[in-house]
Amino acid sequence: MFIVVVLILYIFLKKRNALKIKMSEINSQQQKTDSRKESLIKYSKTLIQKIETIKANQSAERKKASRSEKEKMDRKIYEEILHLNDIELFYNNMDMILNNMVSKLRTRYTTITTKEIIWCCLYILHIPTTDIYLLLDYKVDSLLKMKQRFVQKTNVEGVIQLYDFLNNIIAE
Repeated sequence: MFIVVVLILYIFLKKRNALKIKMSEINSQQQKTDSRKESLIKYSKTLIQKIETIKANQSAERKKASRSEKEKMDRKIYEEILHLNDIELFYNNMDMILNNMVSKLRTRYTTITTKEIIWCCLYILHIPTTDIYLLLDYKVDSLLKMKQRFVQKTNVEGVIQLYDFLNNIIAE
């Protein structure tokens, strides 16, 4: 009888320790995820602030510029900051910032286009939609169709879930 009680106690303690270890791992993973989100938010705010500062510094030029000239100026700002004109450098930078999101997308979903990947990065960085239209040379309908195609390629339930889908990839 004593041996049975000791055996049950041993099994109970072993399961309890395993549960504690599992909970510790979950808490550690949650802290990493929270840290990544905070870093991403900080980077995104800094990036947008930098863009707005450059635009403000160009305000005199921008007032005189035509709409197409302003678009060229905006495109140049993004190309200089994000290196959109060098796609491999852009991918490498985004992988560092977004926890290898670009590499994960390219590996898992081989049919995804370069523009779709760029959109994912810009979207997750909270770049204004009007700037995304400009950078991808899209109109409202074109961007919506691109999102719908992206949803089909990735088997996401719908366009509304795209942000969560991309955040989950970053959190991995």
